[in-house]
Amino acid sequence: MCVLSRHSASKMDLQSQYEGIIQQLQQNYTSEQLSQLRKLAINQGVPHKLRSLCWKLFLQLPEIDVDQYVQLVHRGPCEFADKIQKDTHRTFTNNLLFTEQVNESSLIRVLNATIWFRECRYVQGMNVIAGVLLYVLDEPEAFFALQSVINRTSSYLKPGIAGTSNGCKIVDKLLFRLDPELSNKFKQQKLSANLFAFPEIMTFQASKPPLDKVLRYWDAFLGGGFGLNILVVVFALIRNRELLLLTENVNETLKMEEEHVDVEGLFEVLKEKCKDLTEDEIEEIEKHFA
Repeated sequence: MCVLSRHSASKMDLQSQYEGIIQQLQQNYTSEQLSQLRKLAINQGVPHKLRSLCWKLFLQLPEIDVDQYVQLVHRGPCEFADKIQKDTHRTFTNNLLFTEQVNESSLIRVLNATIWFRECRYVQGMNVIAGVLLYVLDEPEAFFALQSVINRTSSYLKPGIAGTSNGCKIVDKLLFRLDPELSNKFKQQKLSANLFAFPEIMTFQASKPPLDKVLRYWDAFLGGGFGLNILVVVFALIRNRELLLLTENVNETLKMEEEHVDVEGLFEVLKEKCKDLTEDEIEEIEKHFA
């Protein structure tokens, strides 16, 4: 995972920083410049007008083979088409910006093509991940970006979703080590991450509206690795520890608070608290996505 830093910049400065690094990358690509871009995305997010370009750089997409994608689309609905359509019908439907920009038919095509391409089963959660990518990228780009995301998080998007269950276990372990008092409060109420954080771990926050916050999370995850999602879940709990320790019903409080998450404030907590992680904990998170 890339390192978080505490430097911040104005929106104009941020745009200029991105444009300067991107220009250098286009003239003479180096891993050092890409690393600078990644760190900027983690710490401050990506201006939306540059998001498509930056996400493609982070995912290191190969040249987009539009013909290959069209051939897959022409194969029509896959055997999981009914399940796909049930999920696409409720993907970001309450977000006007999304529904104005992303046609449900595009989402259906990308998901059916993915099943044909990978010869795999459809897993619930693919729809919101594909939806996030379609909001930022053109349809063929979103298809190939989805393949890249699946390759990086393959255990999350297989039947049985072992990756998500293991991710929940890491959350529980980290919370116990970093904040034993809060962890005990959860245990008293028989709450594990598998019960209260499963959707956000499975979809890398994509299942948690509003969309602008999801995009900010994904700037960081694509820039620094999906392991950051584990830390987002843990440190969001620690950031609200006083409220959670006082409440009678932790699960209800978590549901009420999830719409009011201050994402930038949360990333400030990550920058401060990441130094508390041990090398073994960082290694466990990185191996989880290896």
